[in-house]
Amino acid sequence: MKNISLTTISNLLTILTGLLVAYNTYLVGKFNTELAEKESERELNFRIYESVIEALESENEKRILAIKVIVKSMANEKLKPGFLDVLETGEVKVFENEEVQKNPKVTPPKDNGKSKWKTWNFDLFLV
Repeated sequence: MKNISLTTISNLLTILTGLLVAYNTYLVGKFNTELAEKESERELNFRIYESVIEALESENEKRILAIKVIVKSMANEKLKPGFLDVLETGEVKVFENEEVQKNPKVTPPKDNGKSKWKTWNFDLFLV
């Protein structure tokens, strides 16, 4: 067996160390990329959440519909059903509020038991 010189061993260790550093750098870069993607997705979902809340508070039907389109196209698949349910509820409330404003219901005044009239009496006059 040949004698392996100290220089050869040193060169092999240097190459091995370089490869390990390169691999470790690759893994750290990959981790940083995944972390940045998750952070940006989290930020996007939070901004969508804020938009949903603002649209519901404004009670503007057009704004709710616009946010609904944004949710359908950009929101995370796990959060999308919840956002859409909340927006649907908001749409129904806006529609009901508009209907009440267009056709206000007339309610008879409450008696509270203070009136002498407890029942109606009908008088018929035949001619």
